[in-house]
Amino acid sequence: MIEARGLTVARGSRDVCRDVSVSVAEGECLGIVGPNGSGKSSLLLGLRGLLPTRGELRLDGRDPRAVRRRDMAHLVAVVPQRMEFAFPYHVEEMVLLGRSPHRRPWEGFGAADRELVRALLARLGLAALAGERVNAISGGERRKVFLARALAQEAPILFLDEPTAGLDPAAQEDLAALITDLNVEGRTVVIVLHDLRLATASCDRIIGLRDGAQFFDGAPGDVLVEPQLTELYGIPWQRFESGGQSVLLPNRGKGSG
Repeated sequence: MIEARGLTVARGSRDVCRDVSVSVAEGECLGIVGPNGSGKSSLLLGLRGLLPTRGELRLDGRDPRAVRRRDMAHLVAVVPQRMEFAFPYHVEEMVLLGRSPHRRPWEGFGAADRELVRALLARLGLAALAGERVNAISGGERRKVFLARALAQEAPILFLDEPTAGLDPAAQEDLAALITDLNVEGRTVVIVLHDLRLATASCDRIIGLRDGAQFFDGAPGDVLVEPQLTELYGIPWQRFESGGQSVLLPNRGKGSG
């Protein structure tokens, strides 16, 4: 579904990602990790053809740099890092906007659209908020609304940019389960995240970015190890065992801030 070879992504005159190669099959989940400023969000934009790029790039066999924006909405759905909206829509109305690529300009939403949206609201635990204004609910709830809107597009590829921000632990667990379900359903997911526990639970493969360069690429168990993470983030990491589970955490030692 996603093939990139030697992809370089630019912002203005500066290359923010250099020589990145990724391959993601249908129904797989690729995680992108790395320090702040390492180029993770820029890589997502480059993969969608929204930033200038050099190198080979295909999404489901098509070059996104040559695809119209409206057609891209049938191919890729996105949950952005920043949740911006111009009007205080009701939750159900916001999610209905995800059906816009399937409608002609100024064409109204039909009964099938509304039925799909109601099902998505129920799936994400948002049914009780359907009539609430998006600007009146919590940040975590709002993030779930944007996820529901992306799912309403029914695009085969889903990009998630730090989707766990603002989510409580229970909602994070629900998100991990949802990603697994989406993969089983054939959806291809690319997710930028800092939560390595979610990366281990949800991702088939992980790439690490450092200073815009691809630092590692492999299965979570192979790349999310203490020496790799210490070099990637520039701080020591340690593995802890808790309740039969293995957890990786930064370990600056006693007395650190």
